[in-house]
Amino acid sequence: MTTAFLAWVVQQSWTMDLVKSTTVFVAALLILRFARNHSASVRHQVASAGLLVGVALPFLGPIVPSIELPETSLSRLRTATLADGSTPSAPAKVTPAASSPAPNRSSEWSPFDVPSMCLLIWTAGTLFLVVARLRDFQRVRRLTHRSTENAPLQSIAGEIAARLGVRSFDVRLHDDVPVPLTWGFRRTWVLLPTSAATWPLARQEAILLHELLHAKRRDYLVLWAVELSRCVSWFHPMAWWLARRSSIECELACDEAVVDHGMQPWNYANLLLEIARTARGGTPEIGLAAVRPGGLAHRVQKILEPLPPSRRLVRTRALAIGALLLVAGGAAPWSAARPPSELHLEVHELQRALWLLGDLEDPRSLDRLIRSLQDPRAAVRATAAWSLGEIKQPAALPALSKALQDEDLYVREMVIRAIGEHENTGSLPTLESLLSVEEPTLRAAVAWAFSQIRHGRSVNALSQLSRDPDASVRLQALVGLDDLRQPVVPVAKRRLADPDPGIRAWACRTLGVHNASEAVDRLLAALRDPHPEVRAAASWALDEVSSH
Repeated sequence: MTTAFLAWVVQQSWTMDLVKSTTVFVAALLILRFARNHSASVRHQVASAGLLVGVALPFLGPIVPSIELPETSLSRLRTATLADGSTPSAPAKVTPAASSPAPNRSSEWSPFDVPSMCLLIWTAGTLFLVVARLRDFQRVRRLTHRSTENAPLQSIAGEIAARLGVRSFDVRLHDDVPVPLTWGFRRTWVLLPTSAATWPLARQEAILLHELLHAKRRDYLVLWAVELSRCVSWFHPMAWWLARRSSIECELACDEAVVDHGMQPWNYANLLLEIARTARGGTPEIGLAAVRPGGLAHRVQKILEPLPPSRRLVRTRALAIGALLLVAGGAAPWSAARPPSELHLEVHELQRALWLLGDLEDPRSLDRLIRSLQDPRAAVRATAAWSLGEIKQPAALPALSKALQDEDLYVREMVIRAIGEHENTGSLPTLESLLSVEEPTLRAAVAWAFSQIRHGRSVNALSQLSRDPDASVRLQALVGLDDLRQPVVPVAKRRLADPDPGIRAWACRTLGVHNASEAVDRLLAALRDPHPEVRAAASWALDEVSSH
């Protein structure tokens, strides 16, 4: 029966249509693979065209060459369905005078209603998705009708639209708009959150430029074509992948254009991440949203990564021509023309962008953060290390271990803490090699890192650090032992005699938390401690013990 079913499938017209569509989809994926160093605009065109052509191909049967399987293959499949199960040695020669005997229908596989069932399932899936898209469209229209105008934003958008050549547009505000959104066929509507009215001018200009670039590129028409194609080919996983890739590349194309218009990449990436953090609610599929959480980390990575060779060459030539003009005019060198405050601002904005990448905890930003560990600015390297600790990907541990040789003390401290954040027992040898490091700040960071890894070796290391000559290291080690659920009451009793008042106060609080009634005499003695923090902690601990 299996062979008969395959024979039936091969003879169906839709099988060949599916083969043709899949061939186009695979070709589009291969082109995208080789076009990864080209502009996002090119990749957007490839993804969209590949999806549209692949979906339309089955409907163009009269003008597209058909794919025929060899006759021998079909003959073998048909032969397998004979009643006696025998295979003829040679195909029978049919003459007009002789009529072939009727096949034995009782043994053939007869799919009575499979075609009808397949058609019914495909129609139901297509209608469901089309209705969902129409509901999204109506939702956007209702938001637009209930939105309010904003004269300052309309004026800013008017200046940008004049440069881009966009004529018919409106900027509206509404509380229920989670992120900036653009839609419209003949007239472009830019919907912004109500908070956009109070955004800094630079953010307003960047977002309006991004949205109006969609209008210039006619992206909304392409979006509808892509969505309808996905509705028709909903059963094909490659159609979904190409539709998603088209959406991501569409946003990246506008991102590249915004950066090409003069905005610093790290400022723009920071802006997008801030909008994503403050966004609430979902965004409609039928609408060009400036930020969608799914592909945000990939977009930020693309914005921050170096330009492809072709675009980098153009940018380099432009800078060279500008430098020659400055020298010819007797101007100061380009590097001297940038005030220190501007350089500091760039570092601050890049730090903010990297911090937000870590806050999103998206592993797709891993490569970008690892490259930032090589940044010449220590503040950027330290922020990248912190973000790698937040993402907690084992692939980052080799780069973090290498960064332990960094020349900056604060960077090394953040690297140690990032290693601890991973909670990976494989990092224990690396941390144990730092137990005798010279700087107390680093030893305290090592103690904290050990407290994140639940293992017997961590307990041994913290016990060693609890006898460190530096008080901050001892305190961090004692807190770490408590975090690892180790018996700290005996240790706390001994630490009531520690020379550091901070550790004595910790000992009192620890005895109170654990209701150590056997330590009441020592807590009473601590009430006479010369340091007020210790006396207050001892009083609180006695109240805790007496209440239990």
